[in-house]
Amino acid sequence: MSLIRGAKGKRPCPVCLVPLDQLHEISKSFPARIVADAMEALRLYSVDRAKGEEQLKQFGLRPISVCTSTIHFLSYFSYNS
Repeated sequence: MSLIRGAKGKRPCPVCLVPLDQLHEISKSFPARIVADAMEALRLYSVDRAKGEEQLKQFGLRPISVCTSTIHFLSYFSYNS
């Protein structure tokens, strides 16, 4: 949750990748957020900040790398429970 840019971000939903301008479209389905995508965007940010920031914005995320191990840990339990 701390990675998400919030209600004003391009992808404000913490569960899926619904664009901000389509939040009202309840009949459509959108792809789910995947931890691997967030981790890859953070890795790219650590290598090239400009490209990484652009990719993070596309996912509606912030560059907070401190919590990646927590995200990985929590996603392991949510998928393996």
